[in-house]
Amino acid sequence: MRIPELPEEAPGIAFDDLLQELKNEGFSLTLHDHIEFTAIFQQYTGTRAAFKYYLAPIVCRNREEQEKFYRIYDRFYTSPPDPRAEAARGIQKQFGIFRNFYLRLFLFLFLSGGGKAIQLLWHYRHREKLVVIVPTTPVSPDSTVATAPSPAKHGPVFVVKPMRSPVADSGEAKSAVVPLGRPIEKENSIHPTAFAWLLILGGTCLILSASFFPQRKSKYLPEVDLDNKQGDGVSLDIPFLPKDHLIQKLPAMTKVVGDLRLPVPTGIYRLDIVRTIRESIRSYGLLLPVYNDVERKPEYLVLIDRSSELSFDLARYVLQLFINERVSINYYYYREEGVFYSEGAVDAIGVYDLWERHGNAGLILMDGGNDWPAGTSQWEDRLVMTDLLGYSGKDGIVHIGDTARLRWYLGDDDLFQWVCAAAIYPSLKWEVLIAVGDAVLGARGVKDKLNYTNLLKVIRIDWFRGNVIPAAKRVELLKSLDVDAEIEARKALLTLLKESDGIINSGTAVYEEMLLQRYTQSFVLYANDVKKKEYEDDAKKFMSLWNKKRVPDMSTVIYLRNQNKEWETPLRSTENADSRVGAARFMNELLALRVISDPRIRAFFRNAAVGFFMILLLLYLFKDNMVGWGGNKTVGFIERDYRDNAITVMIPVNDCLRKQADNGKLKVTLNNYDNNLYMQTYSLAGIDTDTLRVRFEDITMAGKPPDKASFTLILDKDLRIECKYTAFYSQYLLLLKGEDCARSRFKPGPPNYYGREGHVDQQ
Repeated sequence: MRIPELPEEAPGIAFDDLLQELKNEGFSLTLHDHIEFTAIFQQYTGTRAAFKYYLAPIVCRNREEQEKFYRIYDRFYTSPPDPRAEAARGIQKQFGIFRNFYLRLFLFLFLSGGGKAIQLLWHYRHREKLVVIVPTTPVSPDSTVATAPSPAKHGPVFVVKPMRSPVADSGEAKSAVVPLGRPIEKENSIHPTAFAWLLILGGTCLILSASFFPQRKSKYLPEVDLDNKQGDGVSLDIPFLPKDHLIQKLPAMTKVVGDLRLPVPTGIYRLDIVRTIRESIRSYGLLLPVYNDVERKPEYLVLIDRSSELSFDLARYVLQLFINERVSINYYYYREEGVFYSEGAVDAIGVYDLWERHGNAGLILMDGGNDWPAGTSQWEDRLVMTDLLGYSGKDGIVHIGDTARLRWYLGDDDLFQWVCAAAIYPSLKWEVLIAVGDAVLGARGVKDKLNYTNLLKVIRIDWFRGNVIPAAKRVELLKSLDVDAEIEARKALLTLLKESDGIINSGTAVYEEMLLQRYTQSFVLYANDVKKKEYEDDAKKFMSLWNKKRVPDMSTVIYLRNQNKEWETPLRSTENADSRVGAARFMNELLALRVISDPRIRAFFRNAAVGFFMILLLLYLFKDNMVGWGGNKTVGFIERDYRDNAITVMIPVNDCLRKQADNGKLKVTLNNYDNNLYMQTYSLAGIDTDTLRVRFEDITMAGKPPDKASFTLILDKDLRIECKYTAFYSQYLLLLKGEDCARSRFKPGPPNYYGREGHVDQQ
């Protein structure tokens, strides 16, 4: 089949060749497409350049097919004339009668016996015509805007759609889309790209400045396996070398020793010959005998309450002092009434046996309280050690509620720091108390305060009456400890632990406890000054245990962790020695040194991260002020646009709408301002509501020009109803006119492409 001749300026091509070329390029052509091609070819009178825009919607289904069709069309219609075609045109000019298209068509139909065809064609030419808008200038392939042709230049154009009844149409829908409610206002916000870049850059710098590199832990920390249970408990009894020689001797103690050594009268008298002779001479020969009371070396019985280990150790210190000064002493200790034990004895004795053995001895009670053991009232000569020293505190145990009360009770900041320093060790040990006191008081220049009187004052505190300081009280003491005093105390404790290394068998539980305490003290000292390499090996072992959560001393863990930075610890930042940090932060910074050794580089990345996040915060806080800023137009940090992206269109369900449905299915399409399509399909069969609510989610409104209409509503591909409002609303109402539902289904124009239901991008 050959198509009729186009206007004079159009090239003479074979219609069959064009169709065959389209098939070769992959187009799927049906009989329906042939009919539409024929109708348009027969009736089109426009320009050559615009002709392809009327053919493309027939066979094109997407943008790629549209561009391919344009290339094929241009190859046939805009390429240089074929010489053979020009020769054929010259032959046609010789037969002038055949130059008229309509005359040739009439002769063809008549000679073919097509009289009936002529009649049908005549009838078809005089039916109501569908006027199509034809562009007067070449139209861009992606353009959706067309202008009406000049009536003087172009006649009416007919487009035939099969299986439809053509209806006269003016080309403009009478229906309208009107908004409901108030328009959605534009809002200022950080541009997503700027927000993403600031977040990425800030996060990257933060990671680079972080002090935690887990891949380095296994290479830096040694493997340590100490069989210690987690949680706070009584530590094993580590033996320490005696430290009593560090206690300062009071002058009052020397006086007490002298008084105790004074002879005691026995009540037995004897003649003093020397004094008798002297007195007789003085009386001129008269005999005057003189008698003296026989004296004896004093003997003392000392009773010690062993309910408190520190109190017992203090008493033993005093006893040893008396023994060294040749004071005759016998001592017994007791835990309950009427039961007494001598040193090293297994069997106990009662008060009666005690009286039989030492009834003539003076009784001394070493504890400072006034509660004498039951049955000891028969001793007439009873003394209290604190009375001998003139110490006024005779109230026994002193109950202390908090550190403020403790400071008031001690009445001396040096003593307060000493007591706080005793909390570095998990249990109460006499040697630790003395060694720590000697270090702390010695560093403060008041070593003379390490004496019996102050020791007695300390051990009377209720916290010091058991084997351990309560965990909560111990943490409070550590928090109140000065950093300098803590460093001196831990050095003294570490020395004490190393001295015990030679008297403990390796491989025992006590030995492991001693190692754990050595690692703990070494870590604190190393974290205070990483230049002290003598502590590094043991400190790394403590960090390994910390990393495995195998440190059992929870009071120390809480104190060193310092999670909320409520107090100062000796641990210093590796980046800034003036900054105090928790144990975890110190370990992380120390591990980071293995990756980035220069703290200034990490500080740079950290400051950069803070800078990026601060910019992000400032953009968030002052976005309304910056939107009109001239610099913002260049960098584009802040944008002003719609935030709500959902549109609801209410469509009345009437006969007009049902006519638009295809087999009971109504396809509603929203063509956005930027030519994006959003589709919803509904079934009108059996619907019992008078209004159909169609909701479109995620509608793109970013960048919409203020003078451009929001969207166009399309019912079942045919009825296009433009929303002429430039403002953006969340709800719209469709005012559907019945005359629009009877319009022809075919409207030539730049093609719209429909894919699967959902969002189709046409850009």
